[in-house]
Amino acid sequence: MKKVSMTLENLKQLDYGVVSEHFGMHLKRVCEDLESRPADETARKVQIQFVFKPEVHSGGGLESASVEVEVSSTVPRHRTKPYRMQVHPDGRMSFHPDLPEEPEGSTLLDNME
Repeated sequence: MKKVSMTLENLKQLDYGVVSEHFGMHLKRVCEDLESRPADETARKVQIQFVFKPEVHSGGGLESASVEVEVSSTVPRHRTKPYRMQVHPDGRMSFHPDLPEEPEGSTLLDNME
């Protein structure tokens, strides 16, 4: 096979499509997050970054370039609402599973046990 110039269009030919595969994985991650949290208006991103490093031959001139392709994505952090927890002097915290807003609270079932 002949040599191919690097362009975005033919990048899928590099290493049997590994860059396209990584891009697809990150795009899927973003799509899944959009589907699961459509009310979160925070932007999601897929980035493709090319990192070029010169490879110099013994005479000091450029022999070739090492090229890495980094594919990454960002989605908003998952954050819960704040929960009140009781702080104990022995270094632990506690909460009531049925009353997450009231760590000191109790239910009728608690009193029956």
